Amino acid sequence: MKRLLILTFVICLKVVFAFASDPIKTELFPEIKGWNLTSNERVYLPSDLWDIIDGAADTYLSYNFIDLHLADYTNESGLNVRVELYRHSSFDNTFGIYTTERSPDYHFMKIGSEGYLEEGALNFLCGYYYVKLTTASEGEDARNAMVQIAEGVEKNLRQDHNWPDVLQILPSDRIPYSEHYIAENFLGFEFLNSAFTAEYSKEGEDFQVFIIRTVTPEEVREMLGKYLKFTKQDEQISDGQFKIYDPYNGDIDIILKGNTLAGIVGCDTATVLDEYINLLRSKL
Repeated sequence: MKRLLILTFVICLKVVFAFASDPIKTELFPEIKGWNLTSNERVYLPSDLWDIIDGAADTYLSYNFIDLHLADYTNESGLNVRVELYRHSSFDNTFGIYTTERSPDYHFMKIGSEGYLEEGALNFLCGYYYVKLTTASEGEDARNAMVQIAEGVEKNLRQDHNWPDVLQILPSDRIPYSEHYIAENFLGFEFLNSAFTAEYSKEGEDFQVFIIRTVTPEEVREMLGKYLKFTKQDEQISDGQFKIYDPYNGDIDIILKGNTLAGIVGCDTATVLDEYINLLRSKL
């Protein structure tokens, strides 16, 4: 009997610790006054994300998607708001997937790091979470409901709301809401990845500035080496300025310094090019 009691106690402890290390999903979704909360028991993982967002799953996976939690909020009038919490491996990746679905034409609002509200949808960036709210209802009541629930979810997640540090290197006069993070296949090349980009317009030129920062200088030099090999340019790789003669993307001016590669794509006006090269050089 004593042995049985000890065994039962040990099993109970394991159950308690299991729940402690694996929080109930409803803890991600706060109770909100005036709303009934229903949490979806299923958690979507990388292996089954196609089951819910078939057409977009590959894009989410390219940004190292971890899991997706779902919940519905319903009030007495029958208004329903679905909340989707997409969690990614890093803030950079969450920023990246958020920016792939953001348009400069949207109605932006202050929530999390940034969010926007459109008819039937409210999406925002919140630390490691990309939060998406949708409703089939229309009108002011529906919009106010999404804002109320979004603010509750944002507060409950307790995430930091900073921007990626690398963005500080990009010149500040960029087109608003044009920043992106390209996790894979930047400029169409599999050897270029982890690129922060922004769009610019000056003196009739529309162009892009990018920053790639790796953990070590060797990693970014390997990227540049593969790029030079592709363009059949036999150059010694060391810190300094390069011009890449890319047959698909045009001539690209690049600066290499330490573990950072910065460049300008699509700018043919010499004075503008020199100005932005100098701006980049001053921040590297």
